[in-house]
Amino acid sequence: MKRKILIINILLALFSMICKAQDDDILIPVKIDGKMGYVNMDGKIVISPKYDKADRFYENGFASVWLDGKSGVIDRSGKVVIDLKYEGTASWGSEYVTIGVDKKCGLIDLKGNVILEPKYDFVYPSVSAKGIIPVVSGGKLGFVDKSGKFVVEPQYYGRFGEYSKNGLAWICKDDKYGFVNRDGNLVIDLLFDDAKDFTDDGLAIVKIGEKAGYIDASGNYVVKPQYEIATDFINGFSHVGNGDGYAVINKKGELVTGFNWRSIGDFSKEGIAWVEAQDDGSGIGIYGYITNTGEYVPGTQYESVISFQANGLAAVKLLGSWSIVKYDGKKIDFLPVDDFDEVVQYPIGVNGVICVRKGDELGIINRQGKYVPIPQCEEVGYLGLD
Repeated sequence: MKRKILIINILLALFSMICKAQDDDILIPVKIDGKMGYVNMDGKIVISPKYDKADRFYENGFASVWLDGKSGVIDRSGKVVIDLKYEGTASWGSEYVTIGVDKKCGLIDLKGNVILEPKYDFVYPSVSAKGIIPVVSGGKLGFVDKSGKFVVEPQYYGRFGEYSKNGLAWICKDDKYGFVNRDGNLVIDLLFDDAKDFTDDGLAIVKIGEKAGYIDASGNYVVKPQYEIATDFINGFSHVGNGDGYAVINKKGELVTGFNWRSIGDFSKEGIAWVEAQDDGSGIGIYGYITNTGEYVPGTQYESVISFQANGLAAVKLLGSWSIVKYDGKKIDFLPVDDFDEVVQYPIGVNGVICVRKGDELGIINRQGKYVPIPQCEEVGYLGLD
């Protein structure tokens, strides 16, 4: 028995260390005394507030910052790796940085070496294995090599999607959408009236007329266009809408629920999503949670909710106050965290950061579900898509 208790205690300690390490990886842009800096998940200042603007740190460990109208790039220690001398910078997690000079864009690497001179309307910070780079010139999207020679002449709508794990991104020409690879080659023809990026689940939303469906990376329909509204597949499930409401479907296109919800959130890795029931006029208790089998989680009726985050936590509003909850696979339990007034940000996929406000104080909910105040914080910077 003592040995079992010892093993359990060791496992709990290891889990705590892992959570702490994950928390240490997170730096949050904040405004203090009118300047932007970064704090960790303990609310302690890691990079002193001295910038006019500060972007979030991406997976590559770098962030763009601005001071006196000039932009550069810093690392997680606060060291300037790209001098603040450009009109703008953007790396978006890549090994390259888009730079702005005299209202034109170029590309450099993280050592400051020039890849493309600043002469384009925009340069996307993406370089394929063959050295091909998407650029916008004359308002049209094309692809150049590292010498600046066009390998695909500018011909597409000046904005395109983000490359997914399968290496594809949507493009548009003459109001028709298709998909290109990282070398700019058109691999899925311009057949659609609208399109969105492929998700990690390997499917992309496309539209024919006003109806939406899903295709795979070969361009084959997995779910034929039939819905008025379609959302990205996340963790194996999506929600779609018609005139009657929203329903959940799986990757085979099979209905998991009927069209009986007013709105539905994204499914978490635990297989749970929030739903909004049709309003009964009271405005109370119209939000709850369902499992990916379509079953309603009992005892969940709230005024408002957010999706479950990467740390397995969510926030719910009941009787005018917000609380933190955790799902154990069967039921939702309230954590012993003081109620707060507002959820400020909850960027999906960014390690479960939940930024909240209590009175005039801003703070964060860490991975353990504890509230951590950020002293003197006036604003929390953008952390990612929510």
